[in-house]
Amino acid sequence: INSYMGLRKSSKSDSGHIDKLLRFALKSCEDIRDEIFLQLIKQTNNNPSNEALVKGWKLISICCSIFPPSDQLCPYIASHLFTKTKEAGSIGQFAEFSLKALDRTMEYGQRRIQPLNMEIERIINREYINIKVYFLDGTFRTLLITSQTRAVQIRDALKKALRLNYGESFSLFEMEEP
Repeated sequence: INSYMGLRKSSKSDSGHIDKLLRFALKSCEDIRDEIFLQLIKQTNNNPSNEALVKGWKLISICCSIFPPSDQLCPYIASHLFTKTKEAGSIGQFAEFSLKALDRTMEYGQRRIQPLNMEIERIINREYINIKVYFLDGTFRTLLITSQTRAVQIRDALKKALRLNYGESFSLFEMEEP
């Protein structure tokens, strides 16, 4: 956390720090994830360096989007985020984004696999992720999703967009565009 925020020297890139933190958090117990959230709150309260502060809020946004704190710690994290939504500028925007992400992550649970760098960039920029869903006839639909979007939600969105009575007949497959 401190190295990513520039508070301690490191030869690793920003994405290297994020990758390491997420790998560690996703395989760790709830207590370790809580410690990560507590360290982030500590580093984003009264931090004199604006650059470090913004980077800390980027990490909070990523963590809230990928893994939840414990049920016991969540109200305190949510309270901190809600308080910071009132701040002007990017801090308030990151806090608002993080609060929404926290709500969704608490509802849907922790990610099982680490996100791709493109997904992390979208979180940092507080943007939706565009995905294309191709149909057998060669047409496609573009959907906007978040890190917490589940396959069943994509299916339901397609069912609604296509005005289908039964969306359960859909199967989703991941593929890369050439």
